[in-house]
Amino acid sequence: LESRKSLIPRYLVPENARPSYYIHSGLVFTVLSHPYLATCFGSHWEDNPYTPLDILNVALLGTPEFDGEQAVVLSHVLTSELTTNFECHHQLLKYVGNTRIRSLKELYDFVEGATASTPIGEERFLEFKFGQSNRTIVTSVNKAREAESRILEDNMIT
Repeated sequence: LESRKSLIPRYLVPENARPSYYIHSGLVFTVLSHPYLATCFGSHWEDNPYTPLDILNVALLGTPEFDGEQAVVLSHVLTSELTTNFECHHQLLKYVGNTRIRSLKELYDFVEGATASTPIGEERFLEFKFGQSNRTIVTSVNKAREAESRILEDNMIT
């Protein structure tokens, strides 16, 4: 009998490692994991009514389609002029534009590639689409590029 491989890591490897994250335009993305769920929703996150259903579904039933696949979540929104009135977190990221995101590295590569290929002064927007909530957040590549160091400094991230 073969055991089912879970999409959600039970532990951070190596033990006591700090979780990986990526910040774009004040949006903080990380990998969905058991430590993340326990930190956000308590040690019994499976029974917590505040655990979003799409995250719960992926955490309990999700299986990777390929090695290295990860579930990526919007964990926090940093305070900045670009994120005024954004009141969302713990959202399962599905797409940026029409590109399915299947790991934190894919997200990083896609967003950084879009940023690098957009000339300064030319307007380009990225559309982040989230799980079952059907929530979409649109960011400006140039505004994110201009505000990045200020957002990190204002939120004491080095």
